[in-house]
Amino acid sequence: MIIDLHSDMFSHITENQQKKINNTFEKYHLENFKKGDVIFSFFNMWINGKENAEEKFKEMLRCSSEEMNNNKNVLNKITSKNQINQINDQKINYLISLEGIDYVKNYKDIYWLYDYGVRSIILTWNYTNSLCGAQKENPKKGLTKEGVKVIQLMEQLGIIIDISHVSDAGVDDIFKATEGVIIASHSNVRNICKNPRNLTDEQIKKIAMRGGVIGVTAYPDFISNNKKEHTVEKLVEHIEYIVNLIGEEYVAVGFDFIDYLTTGSSIDEIVYLNNLRNHSQINNLTKALESRGFSKKTIEKIYYANIIRVLNEVLK
Repeated sequence: MIIDLHSDMFSHITENQQKKINNTFEKYHLENFKKGDVIFSFFNMWINGKENAEEKFKEMLRCSSEEMNNNKNVLNKITSKNQINQINDQKINYLISLEGIDYVKNYKDIYWLYDYGVRSIILTWNYTNSLCGAQKENPKKGLTKEGVKVIQLMEQLGIIIDISHVSDAGVDDIFKATEGVIIASHSNVRNICKNPRNLTDEQIKKIAMRGGVIGVTAYPDFISNNKKEHTVEKLVEHIEYIVNLIGEEYVAVGFDFIDYLTTGSSIDEIVYLNNLRNHSQINNLTKALESRGFSKKTIEKIYYANIIRVLNEVLK
């Protein structure tokens, strides 16, 4: 069983519906999920670009809601702790996550997002907004006053706080403004790959101290600065590093596969690892972990048990 902490599924659904293509998940992803033994994924709403963010978000809500409602025979939405303890292994379970909430101007908007079913939020994507600085654009800008209110309300309601993409200063502020679990859904180790989107050792340790998880990602630019090292084996080095630094209880997977996304001004080319390009190829990572000496029990923790613990801790 595998839980993927980051899949831009709603972007693909929206893109296809704009092309008059329906049932995207069943047509393009269901078989891959089954081959990879993925029964649970965070389905992410990611807005590409900071202009017209509200309009883009409304369109994504419309498209994703339509598809999810029309595919209840295949998909099962997770919103509560009770559902975690009774996961439906006959369907693909999903949790709604948001990546960059530029359209949120007032912290009270979090209430209706919660009512819609959102259970995990990253304040920023690659652009700074009215809540917080983005790591790519402004790593020294932390939380605004409204951002603090948003984060604290998320914690109160039981929405997972995700720091991937958030500025270094924002990460510091989030830890100061909260007391509970923090995760990084799709980030690797900055000490191995000098991409600022990756985590510092201090950030990794803080996540562990709060009982969170780091979802290691298969996105090549976060694996190595050397393209020759864009390999599954190099990804395992990140996992091994985190395990050695903080223990095996705090590692998960947030693959961020994007081989299916074909448009977007910020994506110059579709990038993936040759033998880990989508969910159907996860067994190649499993083999690499086994060859590095990871036990079956440890792999189970990384693939699902650690995030199950987090979900039980955060969800209401």
